[in-house]
Amino acid sequence: MIPYADPAALIDDPRVLGVPITDNGEPLIDARTLTALAVDQSRADVQQLSDNPFHVRAGVAEKLTRAQAALPDGYQLQVKEGWRPIWVQQRLWNLCLDQLQARRPDLTPEQARRENARFVAPPGTAPPHSTGGAVDLALVHDGRTADMGWGFNQPGDGSRTAAPVTKAARRHRDILTSAMDAAGFINYPAEWWHWSHGDRYWAFQTGHGTTLYGPRLDAARQAPNPNSQIH
Repeated sequence: MIPYADPAALIDDPRVLGVPITDNGEPLIDARTLTALAVDQSRADVQQLSDNPFHVRAGVAEKLTRAQAALPDGYQLQVKEGWRPIWVQQRLWNLCLDQLQARRPDLTPEQARRENARFVAPPGTAPPHSTGGAVDLALVHDGRTADMGWGFNQPGDGSRTAAPVTKAARRHRDILTSAMDAAGFINYPAEWWHWSHGDRYWAFQTGHGTTLYGPRLDAARQAPNPNSQIH
């Protein structure tokens, strides 16, 4: 397993934000072209603002294919969401912060910001998804979603990769972790489904001097649709 510099670090940890941003210019690839992978085109439980959520950097696409090959027979990676434009990240951050403050009026503004950052990267920090280096995944077993012990994108303590879960769910989490780790991805330990390569979090945890990817601003960027939803 890849040694992490600090598995408890949040995405907006000052040490993470201190990593210099460089970009190697890799293009974005549509994960739907990777025939070995499953892609959840239902868009269930993810934001529905951007029209192209399945794009990832070319290097990430290659590593996903490698991770898929490392899975036991009968298992398949299912891509939920990849690249996320900054404007989507901003709206997602604002929505989640509003919901948190409504649930927890006892929190100070700074406490609310810190708690929100556990699950949503602040838009001004080169968010992992906005680089094309991050991908949210589920695991499919024999054509059905594998039991991970906690729902995809469901907030709460059970979302932690190391959270106590049933024996079957732990086995599935270990299968996913083993394949993704072998392919060179870093997990965000607060979310069993979030994996990245080349972004600031990956660079910090692996001791890489700079990022491989910065925020990607193009890829057929769509104007905000007022009728779209965030999940």
